[in-house]
Amino acid sequence: MAIEWRRVRDEYEREGLGFETLAGRHGCKAETVRRRARKEGWTRRVAPGGAPPSNEDILEEYRRLWRDVKSTLVRALKRSDAKHRLDELKAAKLAGEIVATIVKGESRLWGLDENLYKELLSESDEIAAQMEGLTVSQGAAQALDGE
Repeated sequence: MAIEWRRVRDEYEREGLGFETLAGRHGCKAETVRRRARKEGWTRRVAPGGAPPSNEDILEEYRRLWRDVKSTLVRALKRSDAKHRLDELKAAKLAGEIVATIVKGESRLWGLDENLYKELLSESDEIAAQMEGLTVSQGAAQALDGE
């Protein structure tokens, strides 16, 4: 049976259902729904007064943001053109700082429980450390901080 992706998207955007729930309803894996949502840029449209996203969905969104930042960093490190590499490294560093700020602010906004908030901060710190390690190994940290 074919998946009705318009319906899945509608349930995600209008009803705020999570990936696991959608996967169960439509007979596929949650990762399949995540990939489709990321590829097509699905966004939640929770009505005023509606329920906030679930903790699972908040975590998944932050993880997606961090994966995007990390992808930008890795792509930059592979560039042979030093000027473009440095520009992309600066963008990745700035994006990482912005994502960390978003995670902290929105976690408080959504009233995430203390353990979940600590998990988010721990993941953010771990990815930031990985990014720093990658840039240091390429000698880019000095260039990024030296401007």
